[in-house]
Amino acid sequence: MSSPQFSKYHHHHHHSRATPLYYLIVVIFLVILYTVGLIMWIRDYNNNNNLHTNSLSESLSIVHENNSSKLLSWFKRHHVRIDQLYNRYEPPPIPTLFHSFKYSTSLQNSEHDDPNGVPNTQSFFRAFTSLFHSSKVPLQSHYQCVSHKEWNRERQNIPYTSCRFENICINRRGEWILYTNSKHAHAMNNTFWVHTGAYFAISLKIRVERPPTRIVNHQGKVVFSFTGDHASSNNHDEDHDHYWMVLSERFKWVSDPTLVFTRHAMANLGHAWLDNYLPLFNLMMIFEYVNRENHILYLDFEQPHVDQIASIFSNKEPLQQCVNEFGTFIAKAPCRYSPPLDAELERNGTQIDTCFSAVLTGNTGSFFKHMGRRDHILPAFRNYLLNKLQIPYSKFKERHKTLVIAVQNKPLHSSNKDAIINVDQIVNYLTQMKEQILEQVNERNVQFAYEKIEIVNLRLETMSVAQQIEFFTTLNVYVTTQGSASYMSLFMYNPNAVMIYVPFCLKESLMCSDFNLHVHETFSNIRIVSLMNHLHLVQCVIENSDQGFPVKPLNVTPIDFKGDCHEKVDPEGLKDLIVKSLRREL
Repeated sequence: MSSPQFSKYHHHHHHSRATPLYYLIVVIFLVILYTVGLIMWIRDYNNNNNLHTNSLSESLSIVHENNSSKLLSWFKRHHVRIDQLYNRYEPPPIPTLFHSFKYSTSLQNSEHDDPNGVPNTQSFFRAFTSLFHSSKVPLQSHYQCVSHKEWNRERQNIPYTSCRFENICINRRGEWILYTNSKHAHAMNNTFWVHTGAYFAISLKIRVERPPTRIVNHQGKVVFSFTGDHASSNNHDEDHDHYWMVLSERFKWVSDPTLVFTRHAMANLGHAWLDNYLPLFNLMMIFEYVNRENHILYLDFEQPHVDQIASIFSNKEPLQQCVNEFGTFIAKAPCRYSPPLDAELERNGTQIDTCFSAVLTGNTGSFFKHMGRRDHILPAFRNYLLNKLQIPYSKFKERHKTLVIAVQNKPLHSSNKDAIINVDQIVNYLTQMKEQILEQVNERNVQFAYEKIEIVNLRLETMSVAQQIEFFTTLNVYVTTQGSASYMSLFMYNPNAVMIYVPFCLKESLMCSDFNLHVHETFSNIRIVSLMNHLHLVQCVIENSDQGFPVKPLNVTPIDFKGDCHEKVDPEGLKDLIVKSLRREL
């Protein structure tokens, strides 16, 4: 017979035991684990039997075939492509308290939507594990930064080249805020962390604060307090024990990763590629988020808002850091700048306008000025654009029997006086001689002979960016000046692609240089023929006159050198260069 003490203890212990539902969940979990383990054991057992019953070469062949077939079927089932391998990053979930503030906007029925796109495979795991995550504070920031300074000493005054910030916010003063207890981060409070532009010292200053323990809306009502006090904030007895966060009236939370940068000369296509979107793509590659499920956020007020390229990189409308008399706010681009009122900033400047689950930012510097040792990213950049524009290699294959020669007809009224002034004359001459050109080229290309030839008077300003890119994928020979349009040669992936480069010249000295060719020389997809080596074919034309003057080479070229005279190119000599370059005789 049990003692009263034992009966009392036993009765108490009985009530503290787990419920039958708990045991049922545990049993189901163990059964699932056992089943998965059994399947994996059977697979390994079968593979081992194959290895033991065949010769070494046969075994290797079988393993290769098995793996290949499994890999192929898995790829087909999941629609995974190579670019998916560059999409490993998963942003943190929105903190529970801020779910109702989620910001959502996208470009409907975008022509650049990827039909083969699949969600990140880590999403389920992240969501599943987040169920078990709890914190004493509703918001904590994290950051991951990289730095490489040796090659670009101009940017050594900034500690990092690129950063990924998680759970970062911006207030009405335009201050970017990290909420963290990191001692290292607090030591960098109110300092510049990264450059956001290609050229100028435009940098992102970060303010570092402790994670908030009390959150208040714009009306002063407490929406969260670590003490559990959700009453009105009029009671300030414990205010000194809290780290405050005040939400503005238009507060929102951007959950998709946001690519933040400062634009430079976006209307110039060369700068658009090399100083804006190539650095942006580099940023996506660094942090393994090559994905159009993002926002692009401009920090500048560049006008006019010319940007056909953003939709290739994002399926959402671009955002902008806007400023008006009431302070800073995040809104759809474009927006104009008006100076904020001091009284407004004094009253509401610390209010948080927007928070971001993830911000990717940092410009490693102009790819135009510093392409060396970074040119490996160019093929990936080109192929990414072609994939997103759905321009397959098969489009080139359909036209590979057609020899396409294009001469850039740059508008004479452009800001840079460096156009080929006699394009119409050149195109007419090449058109008259096209049968002879085709015959001469095919003499040395019997196996890969062309069947047709097209001579194009190329006016890029009449084409969209997507149309330009698609055209260049089929182009064989491109005659161009040193201007921004020359960088479209990046998209010439014809195996026999040639760019004939007309140098820029000075009308005062009648001297020429091909200094900017150092960028194109990093393009692995083209062969270059510079007319600096054939200056007898080039004349300098002052303004829009017909008279041309002979030119000579400029031995020492300033870095910011720009031409100021148009060029006249000898059509007959140019035709001979085209033929020799295609016959690989130069």
